[in-house]
Amino acid sequence: MIRTNIRGTVAAVYSLNNLFEKNGHIILVSSISAVAPTPGLAVYTASKAFIRHWGISLREELKPNGVTVTICYPGKVKTKALRNVVKQAKSVKLRLMPEQNLNYLVERTLRAAERGRAEVAPGLYGLVIILFKVLPKRVVARFARLV
Repeated sequence: MIRTNIRGTVAAVYSLNNLFEKNGHIILVSSISAVAPTPGLAVYTASKAFIRHWGISLREELKPNGVTVTICYPGKVKTKALRNVVKQAKSVKLRLMPEQNLNYLVERTLRAAERGRAEVAPGLYGLVIILFKVLPKRVVARFARLV
């Protein structure tokens, strides 16, 4: 998980460093879990939180070069891999979360990137991001324990 989500993402972005030019854009895929942690998926959650914070910093670092960064926070995207994760985590919260259509997620993310937005959480997950940013950490921790 760490090798793929952290090292792989960082290596991929920096390997393209010579392609960064004015008006360039980087889209990083984090997760709603970066903001709303899920027990049973601690390493995944932490790796996606890394992408979130690294992306915020990278956006500021690359701004003088005219390169923008958009961080996408997908929720529960309907895929075969997700079914296995839901079974493995045995999380009630994860089972109850609404599923997102992959095409919808991509379309909204690209639209947000074109508009220069720093972050995007398509659909109802946008509300989750807003709520979890303003709620006290103890409330977020209680929500995370809903398994």
